[in-house]
Parts: sequence; C-alpha cells; structure tokens
Amino acid sequence: MGNILPWGAVSIHQRMINENEVKRQRHINDIHLRVSTNDSDILEQRMHILSLNFFELRDELQNDSLTAVDVLNAFVWKAEMVQREINCVIDFLDESFEQAKNLDARWNNVSGKPPLFGMPFSVKGNFHMKGYDCTIGLAKFLQNPMENDCTLVTFLRSQGAIPFVMTTVPQGLLSFACCSSLYGITSNPHSHSRTPGGSSGGDCALFVAGGSTFGTGSDLAGSLRIPASFCGATTLKPTEGRLRTNYTLNGCSGKARLSLGYGFFTKTVDEQIFLLKILLGSAEYHELVPHQPLFPLNGNKLTVANSRHLRIGYFVEDGFMKPVPACSRVVVQTVEKLRELGHELVLFHLPDPEHAASLFYRGILPYGREQLLQIYANEVIPPLLRTFVFLLKLPLLLCSIISYVLSFISTPLSIVSGSYIRNLQDLQITQKLTDQYIEKFTEQWKTFELDALICPAFAVPAVPHAYPSRLGTCAFATGLFNLLDFPAGIVPTGTVNSDDDRLLADEAFWHTGIDFALKILRDAARDSAGLPVAVQVATLPLEEEKCLSVMKEIEKVWRK
Repeated sequence: MGNILPWGAVSIHQRMINENEVKRQRHINDIHLRVSTNDSDILEQRMHILSLNFFELRDELQNDSLTAVDVLNAFVWKAEMVQREINCVIDFLDESFEQAKNLDARWNNVSGKPPLFGMPFSVKGNFHMKGYDCTIGLAKFLQNPMENDCTLVTFLRSQGAIPFVMTTVPQGLLSFACCSSLYGITSNPHSHSRTPGGSSGGDCALFVAGGSTFGTGSDLAGSLRIPASFCGATTLKPTEGRLRTNYTLNGCSGKARLSLGYGFFTKTVDEQIFLLKILLGSAEYHELVPHQPLFPLNGNKLTVANSRHLRIGYFVEDGFMKPVPACSRVVVQTVEKLRELGHELVLFHLPDPEHAASLFYRGILPYGREQLLQIYANEVIPPLLRTFVFLLKLPLLLCSIISYVLSFISTPLSIVSGSYIRNLQDLQITQKLTDQYIEKFTEQWKTFELDALICPAFAVPAVPHAYPSRLGTCAFATGLFNLLDFPAGIVPTGTVNSDDDRLLADEAFWHTGIDFALKILRDAARDSAGLPVAVQVATLPLEEEKCLSVMKEIEKVWRK
C-alpha cells in the first residue's frame, strides 16, 4: 500500500476488517451448529467432562473412559459459549476434529497412550498456525496464512494434545488492554467491565472460564503473569534459555536485554510441573528447536520447599510504583503463612528501583518508537488504544519536556515519559547499564543468601477496559523479571475484600498526594471486591524447580 494515501489505506483496512468479521462470525456460528445438541445423555456427559480437573480428565482419557472426540466436542461447546460471553476467540481450528478422530482410531483400548492424549488446549493468537492468519490484531497481516505451526504447538500435538482454538491478543501486543480493531474487546470472566490483561489475555480468559484444559502464552513484560493475576490462574515465565520456541509473531522485532518467556496457564502448580516435565529436556522438542537445551526438570529440586526451611526475601513495594492495598495485603499474609511453616522471611529492598524502571522501559522499544509506529501505521485504532498510540507519536523533545514537568508531580510518570532510545550509542549504553544492573541485583540477592523472592503480582487487580493505556507505570512489577531474566511465577491468593476497597479510598492510609499516577491507580482499582489477587515468586536464572517448589508451598497455605 506504499502508493496509497494514509486515509485511503485506513479505509481499505476497515473494509478488510469488516469482511474478516463476517467470515469469522460465520465460522463461529458453523462451529456452534456442529457441536450443539439437545441429547440429554450427551449433555450430561459434557457436564461431567467439564467438571473434571486436569488430572481426572487425563486419567479418564488414558483408561478409555472417555474418547478424544467426546472431550473435544465438550470443550468446543464450552468455548463457544464462553466466546459469546467475553469475546476471547479468534477462530476455531477445524482440523482439531480430525485429529481427535485419528487419536481415537490409533489408541482406543491401547495402552501406552501419549501423556497428553486427547487434552484440548488453546493457542495464543501470536503463535503461528499453518493455514491461518497471525495478525496480532492488525489488518495489515490479514489474508496471509502461515506456512508453519508454532513449534510449541507442534510438540504438544505430538504428545496427544489437541490445539482447537486461537485466542485474542491486544492490537500490536504491547498492552494489557485486550482489544483490537479486528476482534473487538475481550472481557475478564470475573467482571465483563474489566480487562483480562495482556498480551495473553484471551487465552487466560478462556481457560479460567472453563473453555480449555490449559492455555499457552508468551511473556516479554508480563504477558503471561498479568492475565494470570487478573483472572486467577497459575503460570510461570521461565528463564529465556530454559524454554524457546519458533514461529511466533512478537510485534516489534528486537527486545534489547529483556528476556522473552513462553509458558502455560493452569489451575495448579502440579499441572505446571506436569506440562514442563514433558517439554523441558525432551529430545523430540530439541529436534524441533535446536537452541532448546536438553535440560529436564530436576525432580529432587521440585520438593526443596518441603525438604528444608528456605530463606525467602520479600517486598511489599518495589520503590517505583506503590501497589493498591489488596495487592500488598496478600504479600504480607503470604509471608506470615510461610513463617508459620518454619521458613525464614527477610525484607528485601530493590537496588536503585527508579534506575531499573528506566532501563526496563527503554528496553521495551530498543530501536525507538518508529518501529511500533510503523506497526500501527494506517491501522484502525480502537478507542481503548488511541491514547497509547497518540503518546507514541509525540516528538522526543516534547517527551523530554513532559518528563521534566512530571518530575515535580509524579516520579513514575516522569521516568516512563523520559525512557526512550535516542540513537545507536544510547542503545549500547542502555544495554551496558542493564548488564551492570543485573550484576548488582544478583550480588545483593547473594548477599541476602536468598532461595526465592516474593512480591506483588501487579500493582492493581483487573481494571476497567479504559485504564491500561494510562497505567503504563504498573508494568515494572512484572517487567523487572524480564529485565533480570529470572524465572517468575504467579500464584492466586484469594480475592479483593471490602476492607481493601475501603483502605484504598482512605487518603490517610493510601496516600497519593499530588502524584497523578497514584490517583489514576486509585480510580482504576475502585470497587474491586471479589476480583482475584495473587503474589509473584522469583528465583535466580535456571532455578525454575525452586520457583515451582515455593509456588506450590504458597498454593498449599492459601488453599487450607
């Protein structure tokens, strides 16, 4: 479209969006008709299937109590209903029905089934699926079907799992407002007026609503962990070198020193462990992704929190963006519960948090804003992202002036406004400073002799759809561990209560002063009672086993 004037290109994209939506809705309606039934026996069986937890369902598939076809039909039926409620589905994968039939034909009444035989799972919308568009919500990527499947999907399919649905992502990925001009707004299953987070928001929302046995996603600044904390799921962002995958679309190319992780949404830590045991160290997956190390999960290290008392650091505030009362409360309560089990909990202070935040925000756009602006060029921008795109267009000189003015009002907003890469030399300096910060943080960790670190999952629970573009300062809570390349997981810890809402509104307790970022945060978090909250757990690089062990310990004390 190089010779078309911008408004002409936008008009063409709008027509493409309209045509794609007609096609999408027609296909979803076809799927609805395919799995609809009034047969009471079938409906009873489907309700039974959907009532089973991950391991119960797996057992009934393994012992031939259920067929892959029946289980797939149940989850397609459920996912289509969830789609009508919260709009989390890009498309259903027609070939999943044939895969289920083939699995039954091959393995019916045969022992030694693949470990994930017949387990339907959802696929994040930036993972390539052969024969399907991978648009990340952008019209410019329509009508360009992929030639390969994402290697993670290929491997899971080889283990008997059935990819059956692609899920929504934010337009361009770089947001936790899960909306796009192509697919509309995805809602949180706990409150339709709020976002499920992003960028893996559609996948987490579908999973939590009961529409898949497990979900998949990627994480560059919290894209797994933010949805998990907003929706009430369990997830782990591994060290980048521990789990790699090919054939995904990640928006802007280049990520400076920020680590990119891939992982799963599950209901429990044991489900995370089960999936990662199949994947990590697999020679078959190494064949698909040669850069994937043959580094299996160590079973002995997975029980470290049970076998000895650990020394665990914690912080309630990171020194950059103060969390709302609900998000800090669950950290304090988790610390108390772990102390009762005999673990040693020590207060940890982030070294130079404002400097770390500046490095993180520079690392999100290592080649300046031009590349992201090219992604959004000539696109139909949804209302929820217009503020974000408008801010991207501001001249850097104006951003510097705004950053200076904001320094008298809100340090977090000032840092975010002034964190950008000016030129190649600035990029080199930023990467050097990032490496130095990682060394400094790691040395402080070693000085404290920590096994793990517990902190808020995010600064706020799920927020109304209109707020994410104004809450960029919150991203540091998760982005810190992408900057450090530490494994980091999310464990649900109950819900926001009425006292949390009351304390948030109390200026004497939760002081905002003139800080505009905190005032926005308070507005976004009002009336959150009943929404999920969580804590975040981090460990040193390549210590996923220890991270999972501490996560399981936290899960245990919160489920008592």
